[in-house]
Formats: sequence, C-alpha cells, structure tokens
Amino acid sequence: MSELMTQPDKLRADAAECALIRDLATDRDKRELFARLAEHLSTLAVEVERRPHAGLQPQLSDNGNSRQAGVVADAGTSATQSRNSASL
Repeated sequence: MSELMTQPDKLRADAAECALIRDLATDRDKRELFARLAEHLSTLAVEVERRPHAGLQPQLSDNGNSRQAGVVADAGTSATQSRNSASL
C-alpha cells in the first residue's frame, strides 16, 4: 500500500480484500466473518470521511509517540475517571 493513501482509501482497500477472501472462502464461518469485516471497514471509511478535521491533528504524547488529539486523550481521561470512581 502507498504511504500516500488516505485513511478512507486504505479502509476501502482493506474492505475489498475482505470481500475477496469472503468470496473465496469455503468455510461458512469464515465467509460470514469476512463479510462482517468488509461491511465494518466500509462503514468506517464513510465515518472517517464525515469526521470533522479540526482538532484531530497528530500530536506527540509524553513518550514521544504520535497520537490523535482528542481521541486518545479522551479515552485516557474516562479510564482515569472510571478508576477513580471504582476506588471510592
């Protein structure tokens, strides 16, 4: 895959690969699994295209790794809040 592919394009390419595997699978369970994966990846591609681009620029975290602003920070905040609530 090209590094220049956008996220929706990558998701659609992955969905197409899952659909191909689904079509070639001989096992019913695997066909169903890859059908669900293809559908899920296609849905994700649409959602990624619709998301607002403001505030989602990659940032460096405290350990120097790249992360999405707002997404990782929110998840960490709610995990911390859950832990604090559970300890009360």
